[in-house]
Amino acid sequence: MENELKESLKNWASLVDSRGLEKYKKSHPTWAINVPLSDLPKGDWDNYIKQIPKNSEVITVCDDYVNCFSAKIVWIELEKRWYKFLWVYSLTYH
Repeated sequence: MENELKESLKNWASLVDSRGLEKYKKSHPTWAINVPLSDLPKGDWDNYIKQIPKNSEVITVCDDYVNCFSAKIVWIELEKRWYKFLWVYSLTYH
């Protein structure tokens, strides 16, 4: 799976890290865009989403049960906005 992730990133997929701000600040994958669903101020969703190139392919990143669930919500919201979702990449198993 890690090779597939690297190949997708090389082909311009956007990596969206759905973990909270604290976890993201401690460590995050290179080129990751943080969309911390659990920490988003009310009404601030669009400010985070505009960091992701329009109509891009997206891989979300998570590392535990709660933020992997958030990653799926981020995926649904991005698909509503015409982003192509590829998969959720869990850091827990790598």
